[in-house]
Amino acid sequence: MTHQYYKNAEGVIVAYDIGDRKSFETVSSLFSSIEKHARRDVFSCLLGLKADLRTEEREVPFEDGYEFAQQYGVQFFEVSSKVNSQVDEAFFHMVEKIAKHKTLLSTKSELTKSGITSHTSA
Repeated sequence: MTHQYYKNAEGVIVAYDIGDRKSFETVSSLFSSIEKHARRDVFSCLLGLKADLRTEEREVPFEDGYEFAQQYGVQFFEVSSKVNSQVDEAFFHMVEKIAKHKTLLSTKSELTKSGITSHTSA
């Protein structure tokens, strides 16, 4: 994936197929590229696709995805569009994070324009 796709993105969703180990193995390089090329304040999450697969069809255990997401400090969801499981939750999570961040930035900008600054003391 070219870094142009997320260069100015506010949110990036990285997805892999839980039935395909090779797709999971690409996730690390995608997150490295995001860290290198995306804005510092970009929100990311990791999706394991096809959560409806039977256990014997899985090549990537839930724990692998969860642990990877923990290492990168991102939210993790296993989703299935086939049975409509966790799809809305994953996208609403991203929208909520972005909206809260934009509100915070807007509030800070308005305070700065008004001459109000925040001071911290040690």
